This record gives sequence, structure tokens and C-alpha cells, in this order.
Amino acid sequence: MALDSLNMSVFSLNGSNLLAVLKTFALPVDNDVSDGSGLADRYEREVVTKQSQKVDFTVFQNNSNGVPCSNLDVSVWTLGGNYLGTLRGGSINLTTVTRERSSIATGYKVPNANRTQYEVTTDLLVIDNAFTNAMITASGQAEFVVAVAITFGVTTFSANMTMRSTRITVDRGEMQMENVTFGPYGTPSGPNDSSLMGTILLGSAAYTGIFDNGGSTYTGQVLITRLNTRFADSSLIESEGTLEVQGSFSVSGA
Repeated sequence: MALDSLNMSVFSLNGSNLLAVLKTFALPVDNDVSDGSGLADRYEREVVTKQSQKVDFTVFQNNSNGVPCSNLDVSVWTLGGNYLGTLRGGSINLTTVTRERSSIATGYKVPNANRTQYEVTTDLLVIDNAFTNAMITASGQAEFVVAVAITFGVTTFSANMTMRSTRITVDRGEMQMENVTFGPYGTPSGPNDSSLMGTILLGSAAYTGIFDNGGSTYTGQVLITRLNTRFADSSLIESEGTLEVQGSFSVSGA
């Protein structure tokens, strides 16, 4: 019998099953290949040289009442000042930069966590062009750095960040918008917990992962390398992420 989403039974990281807040799941497997064809061959001959295995996912995050967070659960959006009243949307984008540490004779990739990058994007209704004007008139680095704090549900992201870019857009018949992107400026101050966001920010990004789609169970050591949390009006707050396998999954039930 063909499987559907109801057959998914396990999405576990370090023993915590996130199935109740899981929206999407994908398991891509990709081979690195090199062309082994000869000089006089018309067609390429791909030879596999290495393999990578990943898990892509989308999850919700529950508020204190056990309900998935929505736009109504955003209670703080501070960018050096309070901008919750003009906020239309935004994102918190977290990345673990990796370096390959598998040996030359190993058939599977083993990504090693190296550095952590973070970014915040914000879509604001235009009142006074605050950030665009601040970017233009700033006289030094200190004037580009702002204290950023975002609270949704029980989670607070906070860090000093550098204004990276701004963009004012004016479309016929639409509200004017100011889009602002902030980049990292040193160590973020939160969250410091075992949540997905806290784990990737603290650099302790490795999990024992177990995933069962009803057809097979996949078990392995996985590294969270991407977590993008999106905020939009009239929408649930969703986090899209990637887990990279360090080596290979073990497969059972195939």
C-alpha cells in the first residue's frame, strides 16, 4: 500500500519526538560525481566519488498553551526601538558553516560545525524612513549597530546586529514598505536553551536523529546547518531547517 503523511511516525532529535509540530519532511540523498569518460567519448560516464545525506523539515513552535505560534504571538520586535506597531513580517535566519572532515577513502560526507552565522530581515510600514535615513547619515560603525530583540511565544532571540541593507519600495495602490536586513555583530545573547534555535546559536548543533516515514527507519548523527524562522501577517510562524548527516544513516525496515 502506498504511504501518505499519516504513516510518518517518528521525527526524533536526541530522544525528543517533534512529530506533533512537524509540517514537512524530506530526505534527499545526493552523490558527488566526476566524469570518467575518455577524450574520444561522445557521452559522459559519471563515477560516484562521495555521498551526502540530509533531512529538510518545517516545524511549528508551540506557545505556552501548547498551540502553534502565529503572528499574534509576536510580542516584541525591537530594533534599537520598538517597531512592533509597524511590523508586517520578517525572518530570523541561522546557519552553521561547515567544513568537510571525512577522510579521502570515506564514501560519505562528514560535515564539521565551524562557525555560526545569523541574520534578521524586517518588513516595516513606512512612517519616517528611519533605517534608510540612518544608513545614509551614519558617520561610523557604532551608528550602524542596533540592539535586536524578537519574542514570539516563549522564545526570545536577542543580539547586537549591524544594519546591512535597507530598501524602500513604493508600488501603485499599495502601502509603502521599508525592508531592512541586519547582520551579526558578535555573540548573540539568546536563546540559550535546548530549542532548535538555541542549539544552532550555541554551536552545539549535533543530534542523534531517528526518522520513520512508515516504510523505513533512518538513524544517524545529524548536524543542524540551517534554521530559517518566518513571520508574516495572518500566518503561523514556521521554521524551515536542514539536518546534514555526519556519515551515513543506518536503515531498518526497508
